[in-house]
Amino acid sequence: MPQLRSLPVIVRLTVLASLTVLCLSAVAPRAEAQASSTDPSPESSSVSTSTARGSDDPSADAPAPSASAPTSRPASADPRIAEQLERIGIHYEVDSDGDYQVVIAINEQRTHLAYIMSSTETFRALDVRVIWAVANRMSTSELPADLAQRLLRENLRTIAGSWAITDDQLLFTMRIPADADDQTLLSALEIVLASADRMEQELTDGADEF
Repeated sequence: MPQLRSLPVIVRLTVLASLTVLCLSAVAPRAEAQASSTDPSPESSSVSTSTARGSDDPSADAPAPSASAPTSRPASADPRIAEQLERIGIHYEVDSDGDYQVVIAINEQRTHLAYIMSSTETFRALDVRVIWAVANRMSTSELPADLAQRLLRENLRTIAGSWAITDDQLLFTMRIPADADDQTLLSALEIVLASADRMEQELTDGADEF
């Protein structure tokens, strides 16, 4: 597990219990970051925050704008996210693409990295933001059929968020309103981090890389 720096701020969160999900989107972010997985129905645990581990922009290659395709705003740090994280008490870093990185302690032994995208995706009246975390290094060609079927079944059952795979990483992603309030942002982070860390533990025999 990467070495964490000392925290200027500590927040205690309660990882959501009994998470079940609804598939929101099949569009996967472009990932070159580092992250992991936790059970969407984890037991209550103490969660603190720390500085993020570095990575490149993982957002998906945006489709060319058209009448039927969502468009993405330019990637610059959205000040609304900084204000929210500071109010909640979560320390963050902003990468070169303007996206927010947070490392949160799942429990006393494990941490996980999540990304909050500054750019938003819009379609008509919809304006949504992606939050995501890496669960494992895995390409589409390496994804076993039984695991793929399981992830699709989980996508159907989850309350919010979905599994996605890029060229080399398995991700858990969630889309929330771009103007979501503090509690919605915090809840989304809890679900994404719990889901990704759970799957990382399962697929890597307990490793804590992400």
